[in-house]
Amino acid sequence: MKLFWKGTANVLFYVISGALLIYAASRSLDFITATLSPDQRIIGYLGLAATSGGMIAWLLLFLYGAEGIGQRVAVTCGLRS
Repeated sequence: MKLFWKGTANVLFYVISGALLIYAASRSLDFITATLSPDQRIIGYLGLAATSGGMIAWLLLFLYGAEGIGQRVAVTCGLRS
């Protein structure tokens, strides 16, 4: 039964994380496109790739690229990639 609740918690975590990512991305895109002229709409999507895409890249680097606490701290502080 403990394994069931652990699996349920993992699913809920990823669902909530995905929903928050989608919400943050939509708000970022709205903000960026509101500050640009209508003919520069593609710049808004490039900004979205930089903000949300950069956040996902840092998360993946932190989770899978860093080995040990020293590298995780360096990656988190931006001292190392």
